[in-house]
Amino acid sequence: MAIPEEIKRHKPTELGACEIRHIGGYYYVYLISSVWDREKKRAKKKTGKCIGKINERDGFIPNEHYLRPKLALKASIKCYGVYELLTQLSPRIVKDLQVAFPDVWREVTVIALLRLGGRFTAKSAKAMFEASYLNDLYPDVAMSQNTVGSFMAKLGERRDEMVDFMRPYVKEGQKLIFDGTNIFTSCSDTYAKRGYNTAANKKRTQVRVLYVFDAESHSPAFYRLLPGNVVDKSSLEITVAESGARDVVVIADKGFYSKANVSFLMKQGLSFILPLQDNTKYLKHSFGEGISRKIFDDVFIYHGRQVWYKKEGLGDEGNHLYIYMDEERRQREETHYLEQVAEAYEGVDKEGFFSESRRGVFAFVSNMDEHPKRIFLDYKGRWDIEQCFDYLKNVVSPSAPYQHSNEKLEAWAFLNHVSLLYFYGLVKALRQKNLDAEYSPQDVIDLCRNIVKVNLDNKQSFISETTQKTKDFLKGLGVDLFRNN
Repeated sequence: MAIPEEIKRHKPTELGACEIRHIGGYYYVYLISSVWDREKKRAKKKTGKCIGKINERDGFIPNEHYLRPKLALKASIKCYGVYELLTQLSPRIVKDLQVAFPDVWREVTVIALLRLGGRFTAKSAKAMFEASYLNDLYPDVAMSQNTVGSFMAKLGERRDEMVDFMRPYVKEGQKLIFDGTNIFTSCSDTYAKRGYNTAANKKRTQVRVLYVFDAESHSPAFYRLLPGNVVDKSSLEITVAESGARDVVVIADKGFYSKANVSFLMKQGLSFILPLQDNTKYLKHSFGEGISRKIFDDVFIYHGRQVWYKKEGLGDEGNHLYIYMDEERRQREETHYLEQVAEAYEGVDKEGFFSESRRGVFAFVSNMDEHPKRIFLDYKGRWDIEQCFDYLKNVVSPSAPYQHSNEKLEAWAFLNHVSLLYFYGLVKALRQKNLDAEYSPQDVIDLCRNIVKVNLDNKQSFISETTQKTKDFLKGLGVDLFRNN
């Protein structure tokens, strides 16, 4: 019986020649060798031990005869899958680092990837590096605690090269999302300053990271590190200039609106969508108490909910005021208020529920003359980047509180940026393959963390086995972790 091709493709090669036999409805793999037949004076095939079996679902399933010769050798196990996954999905990053940092691109690559593989600190760097297959790729890289500390201090002085690396990610015609986040730290001898934090509703010692994202892919494109007491809107002009943004649409959060920023963006010939604060004077009294849907121009449906809208001219410079009321958001805010009433929050009473009617109402200023739904959808893109800030704070940034110089903080921020580029390579792949509903980026990282590379002392190496389901998933993602096996 001929062996099907879907079975043949799983035949192992690490232990030498072998053949597949169909026995009792199963496919078994046997070692084979060639021996000399003295009587017939020619070579003949000799069948050795069975080393496992193959099925279409799980691929090759080894038995003890396959594993024993490997286990008899001394082996080092290297974390492999997660780093190879991220590298294959974002091959551009290494190439761009080689251009911007021809002398230290290996060190930047190693640290950026290690940050995504686990809790990275200067103290743990050497152990993490030696336990990863990155050590095989870049054996000349030093990762001792002192070496990493010295490297961070020197890297942080190279802001010009960092800008050179990031600028190609800011392209003409892009829609760029500007947003900032705070990182708490107690190192007050650096950029860390006491600044107001909306989440904590008080001043905290912090640094600000102002990020620029590509609105379409949600990938980070540019960043600037700011003192913790600097508000975002005062840094917009410098960030636009440093990033080299030309012919782009600037989409920002509430903290960026000011007359000075509007004037600057218009002078630069840039399009913009800037949300207004909830208490803005541009919203007339009719959008306050007793608001009626009749004052809106029309309504559209977004994800099964009503969004009412109105568009008005604003001044004589060609700007427009876009006003919306999201029914679902309004109901959610009203429910939250009533919960506070029920829990007797200070300064919250039922009378306030009826006197405040701007819940669910929000507005943008823009110099773009578009249908209000188009403006709404463009701004909606910034709501999808919260995942980035969550990952930044919870996975790749825990070492921020311990950087005791501005140079090390700058290096920390840049290495985070490179890590996030790798992370968003995975986010993008999941979205493009329509796998993001079933798998989160962290799910995939955890899955690949269990795929290791085993180096034997006879100079052979192999990639650990995994299920056919995992192989098929990774293939669908555009990744082949076994191409070097």
